Amino acid sequence: MCVALALAALFLYLGLPYGLLICVMVFHISYQIGLGSYYFAYIAQVGNPSINTIGVSFFWFLVLVISLITPPMIANLGVSITFWIFSAFAVGGGVYFWF
Repeated sequence: MCVALALAALFLYLGLPYGLLICVMVFHISYQIGLGSYYFAYIAQVGNPSINTIGVSFFWFLVLVISLITPPMIANLGVSITFWIFSAFAVGGGVYFWF
């Protein structure tokens, strides 16, 4: 996922829209195959209903936060740098899950 985001930032910087489109599609496909659906299956198996409610609510709160901070980041930093930042977070998450 982080490689797809990094390549998307590179293609955006270079002005290659088809490469950007392919990288974003690869990112979405890999996310839905991997971590996108894994969270909901995991939280349903390890917790009771009240923990599930808190976990899912926190997840959607973080989705809201990302949705609210992305447009100002794009306006102030540019689309390419925003993709690089999200790619760095994806690399950090990959390192965390790997070790």
